[in-house]
Amino acid sequence: INKIETKENDNLFINALEEFIASKRITRRHHTIQKYTTLREHLVKFEKEKGYKLTFERINMEFYEKFMDYMFEDLQLTNNTAGKYVSTLKTFMLWAFEMEKSKNVVYKKFKVLTEKNDIIYLTEDELEILKKLELESDHLKKIRDVFLFACYTGQRFSDVANLKREDIRGENWFLRTVKTKDTLKIPLSKDAKEILLRYKDDPLPLPIISQQKTNDGLKELCKTAVLEETTIKI
Repeated sequence: INKIETKENDNLFINALEEFIASKRITRRHHTIQKYTTLREHLVKFEKEKGYKLTFERINMEFYEKFMDYMFEDLQLTNNTAGKYVSTLKTFMLWAFEMEKSKNVVYKKFKVLTEKNDIIYLTEDELEILKKLELESDHLKKIRDVFLFACYTGQRFSDVANLKREDIRGENWFLRTVKTKDTLKIPLSKDAKEILLRYKDDPLPLPIISQQKTNDGLKELCKTAVLEETTIKI
């Protein structure tokens, strides 16, 4: 019995993080929950690989320096991505404080790194090259269609992924954005309507897959189309 109690006590920090994630599943969007879950995975691996036992009391400046090094050196994360996870950790620590699970406030000193990224975009000519690219893979054709539809309408992947047939009325897409909750009336160009027409008999208006798999497919598409440009990651 004592061994079981000790093991449970040893995991209080991670258990509390899992409770935090569970408590947010109803009120937070899938993307946010995914961010919380990924933070948990990074922390569990950090604890195991670096031998740094995670407790509320040990979330201090020493932890911050070690965890930042781990994210940069082991996980090869950029400044902005590492900053995102630090911000998420601070959100959890505030929740733990408010729920009286922790008295630690050192986390408030943790710096959240943010840097302005270069805006990477395709020109009209490059979009045309991508559109006319001969492809044998149906998988890549679908990824291309979703990407081009997003370009033709100027909308985020999250909004395109939530597109429903009833949102299309006449020549327009009536969109309630995921990020800002604004309601927008998006005129549909000829190219955008042609893409929707291709999938008119499918269950969904567009062949959406996960954003990560979409990104992987886009990299392959752009390499095939020889659309490459040197950029700096920060």
